[in-house]
Amino acid sequence: MPKLVARSLDGHEVAVDLAEPITIGRVDGCELRLDFDTAVSRRHGTARWEPPLAVLDCYPQARNGFLLPHASRPQRQVRLRLGESAIIGRTRLTCEPSDVELDPLTAESADASADISFAADLRDEPDEQYTIAPLPAAKIAEDVRLSVLSRLPSVLDSALDEAERLHRVVSLVLVGVKEARSAAIVRRERGVVHLLAWDRQDATAGEPSISSRLVAKALAEQATVMYAWYGDHFGQAAGEFTRTDETDWVFCTPIGAADAIVVAGEGRAGDEAARQIDAKFVEVMAELLRTERENRDLAGRLGQMRQFFSAPVMRAIETAVGQGGVFESELLAPRECELAVLFCDLRGFSAGVEASDNLLAELERVREALGVMTQAVLDHGGVTGEFLGDAVLGFWGWPLESDHKAIDCCRAALQIARTFGRDAEGQAPHGIGLAFGRAVAGRIQTGDRTSINAFGPALNLASRLQTLTKHLRVPILVSDQLRTHAAKLSPDEGRFRLLGRVVPYGLSKPLEVSELALPHGLHPLADEDLVAYEAGARAFIAGDWETAYERFRQMPADDRASDFLLPEMARHGRTPPNDWDGALRMDAK
Repeated sequence: MPKLVARSLDGHEVAVDLAEPITIGRVDGCELRLDFDTAVSRRHGTARWEPPLAVLDCYPQARNGFLLPHASRPQRQVRLRLGESAIIGRTRLTCEPSDVELDPLTAESADASADISFAADLRDEPDEQYTIAPLPAAKIAEDVRLSVLSRLPSVLDSALDEAERLHRVVSLVLVGVKEARSAAIVRRERGVVHLLAWDRQDATAGEPSISSRLVAKALAEQATVMYAWYGDHFGQAAGEFTRTDETDWVFCTPIGAADAIVVAGEGRAGDEAARQIDAKFVEVMAELLRTERENRDLAGRLGQMRQFFSAPVMRAIETAVGQGGVFESELLAPRECELAVLFCDLRGFSAGVEASDNLLAELERVREALGVMTQAVLDHGGVTGEFLGDAVLGFWGWPLESDHKAIDCCRAALQIARTFGRDAEGQAPHGIGLAFGRAVAGRIQTGDRTSINAFGPALNLASRLQTLTKHLRVPILVSDQLRTHAAKLSPDEGRFRLLGRVVPYGLSKPLEVSELALPHGLHPLADEDLVAYEAGARAFIAGDWETAYERFRQMPADDRASDFLLPEMARHGRTPPNDWDGALRMDAK
C-alpha cells in the first residue's frame, strides 16, 4: 500500500500509510501532522488512495492549496501517481511505494530520466575527457533555490491580496536561505521603518527586530548590505549595526526605492561565499517581486485606459508598452493637436430628475444612455473623456493621428442618433455638437487615478453647438470646419445641410453651421428637401430673404429647422436689417 511522505525543506520528515483515508494538518488528531510548517492550516485537508492515484483535497477553510510542479497556481484538489509530488507551504508531499525510498529532490524527474538514452558508439575520439565530481551536499541544496524561484511567479499570482503576496515571499525566503531564522519585508517612509510582512523558523517567536540603519543604508545605496558578527564583512566595521535576535548575520536587499527584504540567521561563521549565494538568491527574489509589482501596476493602468480608448488605440498603446516606456513617452502625454470633437448631451435630464419620485430609475436611464454614447465613440476609434453629468465627450486625433478623424466623428454621432431614435412627437432625446480644430489632449495622473481629458477652442465650440441644437431644432449640429474635413462621408451614412450663419453665445466670430442628418428613410427629409433648404439658407445669409422665405415654406411641416429662421424673418418683415452681415447672434445658451 502506498504512503504519503511529507518532507519539509528545512529538514523535517513524516510519513503515513494510505491504507485508509487520512487527514492533513498541524493539530493533534491529524494522521499526517505537519506542526513544523506554519503555512499549513490547523486542519488542512484529506488524502486517500484511489488506485492508481493518491487524491489530496483541501478543506474549505484551508488557506493554501496544493501546488503541482509547473502548475500556474495552487489547486484545491490534486491527484498524484507513485513518485509524484505536490507542495504545500514549505513542505513537499510525495506519494511513494511503502518499500521504496525516493530522493525528495529527484522524485519529480524520476519518470523523465527513464526516457533518456545515450549513443553506444561515437565516430570520433573526443578532444578531452574528464569526470564531473559530485557536488557537496550543501550545493545540492541550491536546487531548492531554483525550485523556489521557478514557482515564485505563480505563487505571487495566486495570492488574494498584497498582504498575502508579501507573506508568501518571506516564507519562500526562509525555504531558500537554509540558515535563515527570520525574514521580513519592510518599508521606509519619512525615516521610519514599517514591518509589512515577516516569518520565522520558530513559529512561537514574535516579530523580528529590524535595524533601521541597515535598511536606510541598503535603500540609499540600492544594493544589498550585509553584516556578520564574526569579523569584518564586505568592508563593514564591527559595531556599525546593532546585533539583534541572537543572530550571527543579517542582510538587507532593496525592492525599489522604499521597500526591502531583511534576512537574519545563524551559522556558517566566516563563510562569506555562502552568504554571497544567499544574498544573490534574495536579490533575484526581490527583482522578481519588483517586476511583478510593475506588471500589476501596468496591467491596472492599462485596465483604466480601456474605458477611454477604442480597441485599435489600445492595441497601439499595448504595442508601445511592449517596446518599453510608453507611460513616460509622448504617446499619452498632454500635447496640442488637431481634434475632431463630439459633445453629446441628454435633453431634459435635469427637469426629469426634478420631477421624478424614483431617482434610481433616472440613474439607470442615464447609465444606459451614457453607455450608448461612449460605445459609439469607441466603436469608431475615438477616445472618451470623463463624463460631464449626463453628457459625453469624445474626440479623434489623439493619441494617434488619423486622416479620417472627422468622418469617424460623424459616424459616431450618427450611430448615437440611430440608437436613440425619436420620441412620439418626433423629437430626438439628445443634442450633439461636432467641431474640428486645435486642442490640448492627454493623460492626467493624480496619485493612483488616471483620467483622459482635452480642452481648447474645438471643445468649447462643440459644447456651444450642442446647446444650439435646441434653438435650431435638429439633433446634430456640425461646424463648417468639420463639415469640410468630412466631405467624403458617404450619403448612405449621413447627409449635410447648411442651416445658417450664427455667432454662438459666448463667442465672437460667426460660423456656418450645418445639420448632420441620417440617410433618407431614417430622416423625414428627402435629398431634394435638403438641397432646397440649403439654397434657402444661403439666400438668407446673402440677404435675399424673399427667396429664402419661399424655399423654407416648401419644407415639410414636420421639419423643425424651418421654425428657427422663419420667425426671424417675420420679425423684420422679411427684410434684413441695415447692418446685416449674414449672421444671427445668439443672446443665450
